[in-house]
Amino acid sequence: MANLVELQCEVVDRLGIYPSFFLVGHQDPDIVQNLWTQTQLAYLDNPIPGAFKERLFLYLSRYCGRPYCVARHAAWLMASHAASEDDAQLLRSAERLVDMLDRAALNREQMQIHLDRLQPVSSIESTDRWPEAQSEVEESVFACAVSVFRGDETSTACQAALRGWLRPHWFERLVLFLSFVRTAHFWTETHEGIKLEDDAEQMLVRFPSLANWLSSYQDRVEQELSHHRRIERERFEAEQRKRYQAIAQERLVKQEREFRMLADNVPELFAYINTHRRFRFANRRYEEAFHKARYEIIGIPVAQVLGEEAYDRTIASRLERALAGQRVAFEDQLRLADGVDHWITAVFIPDIETGQTVNGVFTLMSDITERRELEKQVLDIAAEEGRRIGNDLHDEIGQELTGLSMIADTLVTAMTRSAANELKIAEKIEAGIKRTLGQVRRLARGMNPVDVDAEGLMSALSEMCNRLQELYAVQCSFECVQPVRLRDNQVATQMYRIAQEATTNAVKHGNAKRISVSLSGGQDNAVLRVVDDGVGISDDGGKCSGMGLKIMQYRAGIAGGELRIQPASHGGTEVTCLLSPRSSRFTSKGNFDG
Repeated sequence: MANLVELQCEVVDRLGIYPSFFLVGHQDPDIVQNLWTQTQLAYLDNPIPGAFKERLFLYLSRYCGRPYCVARHAAWLMASHAASEDDAQLLRSAERLVDMLDRAALNREQMQIHLDRLQPVSSIESTDRWPEAQSEVEESVFACAVSVFRGDETSTACQAALRGWLRPHWFERLVLFLSFVRTAHFWTETHEGIKLEDDAEQMLVRFPSLANWLSSYQDRVEQELSHHRRIERERFEAEQRKRYQAIAQERLVKQEREFRMLADNVPELFAYINTHRRFRFANRRYEEAFHKARYEIIGIPVAQVLGEEAYDRTIASRLERALAGQRVAFEDQLRLADGVDHWITAVFIPDIETGQTVNGVFTLMSDITERRELEKQVLDIAAEEGRRIGNDLHDEIGQELTGLSMIADTLVTAMTRSAANELKIAEKIEAGIKRTLGQVRRLARGMNPVDVDAEGLMSALSEMCNRLQELYAVQCSFECVQPVRLRDNQVATQMYRIAQEATTNAVKHGNAKRISVSLSGGQDNAVLRVVDDGVGISDDGGKCSGMGLKIMQYRAGIAGGELRIQPASHGGTEVTCLLSPRSSRFTSKGNFDG
């Protein structure tokens, strides 16, 4: 255990007094010994020049929570000046101390000057010596030491600057000194028993400027701490904002990477078009479809990428509706870079913010050319199968029934001279066979109705109406004021099948008693209309949902037509197929395309 009396003597011998800083540990000599050892190693025996240490210790004391720190070190400084200065000089020295204590903390721009001055130097300029006293370099070391002690916004940069300029042993000595000052402040702030010594009290009486400064010490400390806390809070908030922004940016980059990976690997043409009608995003499928690099698409007008003709013909009007806030879905043909018109199904979805502001449009387009071809092949196969069955009905079953009819006729003739009862039965058999034969022939004609010649559709529709009347006992009329010649038999077949499906639905599902079929227009703008007086379209679209409707939709698309199903003006249902060179849209109750 340390001898307390010997310690006190050693302290007084070295400092001239026994500061109350050490009195608080008088009951435990080991604590006093520890404090004294730190004082010697980090302060008194530290090789950093004394004038620099005293000035820095005094200035840092203004950040202590008790006025004791400033008064104690001011007293020591004034005592060191008293040995070589007269009263007037001492007063000036006191004024200089007050000026230094009043000096405000440096701002960011002022600190940057010191940081620039302490940039790493060459080995020739850097020496083992401490910077020259009161030089610009020493002032920069002083400023950076204060920043490191306070831990302000430039402390990290100052620590790096000091480490780069000072040799390692000087840097470590400076850090040791700053650590001791912080320890001394904390020790003083946490011990109520530390009182100002007599020599310090006498110094304050002798130098009023220092006394006046200390009289407002608590206010100064509060202002300084408040300013420091505000700076620290702002720095913390700025760091937090920067951190959160970095996290958000990282997440955004990750989400964008995931989105691009997903968008680039879907088979559809996916893009975002802004209100200036320019691409803001386009996936890899666009590059492949239009043979352009992405930089030749992003930021470029849609019309320039797609071509003016294709844009005006297929995209323009629908894009305008989407930019007006309407969701648009359609099927049409679009010419791609290969020069071929491809069938596409597309949906344009407006990007709407709160307040109904449209920022742009998401577009998704799928190439369904192959699907269209497959649908056409399926319908062709079905039609061919229908023709085969029709031919079989006509050539085989029809011939068998014709033979049976002749046998029955012969039987009736032979029995005219026999019993009346058997004759009646034979006549019924003959009538039934002839009636069945007529039905089979009508079915055969229905399965293979349209001839290749240009006027085949008109005659087939007329026969269909007559056949419908015979089969279902309903009124079915056909009207065609002027001859309608279509461009090929395929289109005529699809138009006929649409009429056949519409009239069959009217009888079977609509309970119609009166049906009107009309055909008008020319080669590329024909209009087929089927109107019935049945139960009409239900609110939930019951009659408009089902395989029959979908088949009519496919047939209209293959024929290059627009199919509309809507309530008739006087009740019932109206089915219209409009044939045009560019139309392939499908509308149920007028609200599918767009």
